[in-house]
Amino acid sequence: SYFVPFYLDAGGSSSMAKFTSQQMLGIGYAFKDADILLAYNNLYYSFRSDQATSYLNLSGPMIGATFRF
Repeated sequence: SYFVPFYLDAGGSSSMAKFTSQQMLGIGYAFKDADILLAYNNLYYSFRSDQATSYLNLSGPMIGATFRF
């Protein structure tokens, strides 16, 4: 009844994009009527155009639930 959800993404959508990244890894448990998961998510973003610097790193734990009815 345990499962391992994961997600991986890399790169931007254009040739000018310098980088984008997403990762998620967790563990979940499937009940009869619902799934519950605990995961860690990380989003990395870094687009630079000369001196205008952009950097963003959103990371942290997450809890999710899926209900079947």
